[in-house]
Amino acid sequence: MTMIACTINNGYPIVLAHILLSSTGRPESFSSPTISDNMMNYLSEDRAYYPSGLKQKISIIADNLCFAFSGFECTAKGFLEDLQRHFGSRTDIRVDDVMEFLQHYGLSELKDKLSFVLVLIEKVENGFQAIAIPGGHWSEQKTGVFDDNTVLGSGAEDFLRSADRVDSNYTPRPQNARDAIGTNLPLVGSILARERSQLHTFANHWGGGFELVFFDGEKFAHFDDICYVYNHGKVNEFDHMGLPVAFKVTHYPTSMGFC
Repeated sequence: MTMIACTINNGYPIVLAHILLSSTGRPESFSSPTISDNMMNYLSEDRAYYPSGLKQKISIIADNLCFAFSGFECTAKGFLEDLQRHFGSRTDIRVDDVMEFLQHYGLSELKDKLSFVLVLIEKVENGFQAIAIPGGHWSEQKTGVFDDNTVLGSGAEDFLRSADRVDSNYTPRPQNARDAIGTNLPLVGSILARERSQLHTFANHWGGGFELVFFDGEKFAHFDDICYVYNHGKVNEFDHMGLPVAFKVTHYPTSMGFC
């Protein structure tokens, strides 16, 4: 009931997470940044889960370590608190440290309640390397533009299909953090545009918008105050689109609070 993704981008990782929360109770009304109407008018009444709110699902634990989750909120919060106690004050975290922590944690007890990805930046001789360490139910795919993709949740297949449609002939591989952000934001924009026209994300219990965390060369940081402008255009019988017109602007604030 979620979508978490990590794209490696030639060593400049981007962690993406949708912001929709779901619950078993059906609200009388619900709207999102992409859909201003009451979405309950479009969702069937026999669903197991319904949209219930918007919250962040990525947490920066240390300068070189961040955490994103899919699953039950209370389980994720407990696991995050343990991660913060173990790693929060450290500046030299290595992949062996993370693997040792996970080995002794007892993840088997959480297998039906939590999936996650830990993204670690480790120093190497010529700079740094990005390593995605997933746990639980996840999918992986390698693409020409985004390199290795690690994706969790009910929206995993949708996200991977969207990433696979990005043409590497017109989208060069990132050479720095700015390039990585510039490559991933259009991918997010294409998902949100399709979400508004088809509601495919909400039908599969994810969507509503995205938060984005990137590595700036020294530390992880949130990409804050994102604004998306939705444009509408018509395609004629010759498959040519006229001048698109902006019809909706959505703004995602600096923080919506972690789950």
